[in-house]
Amino acid sequence: MARSLILPAPETLVGTWRLYPQDDSNAACELRLSTQAPTLDGDLECVANWLGEGPTSWEPTPDGIWLYGAAGSGLVHLNRQEDGLYEVRLQNGKTLVLVRKST
Repeated sequence: MARSLILPAPETLVGTWRLYPQDDSNAACELRLSTQAPTLDGDLECVANWLGEGPTSWEPTPDGIWLYGAAGSGLVHLNRQEDGLYEVRLQNGKTLVLVRKST
C-alpha cells in the first residue's frame, strides 16, 4: 500500500539541529530552526563551508527540509530518512547529515 507524504507543521521542526558530513560527526555545525519568518541561526559560517553560502531561511516539505540562501534561492533540499534525521548528497559526492540535537 502506498504511503502518502504529509507536510509537517514547521513547529514540529523548530529547535536545535546538528549538520555534518556523514563520515565526520565531530565537524558538526549547530543550526537552530525558528518559525519566526521562518529563519535559522547558529553556526552559519560553518554551514557555508559545505553549501557555498550560509542559509537564511528554511521550510518543511513533505519529504524533507529546504534551506534557502539570502536571495531566496534553494541551497539544498535535505531528504527525510526518519524522524529527526535528514540527508543530502552534494555535487562533490559528500553526504551531509542533519540530526535533531538531543536535549
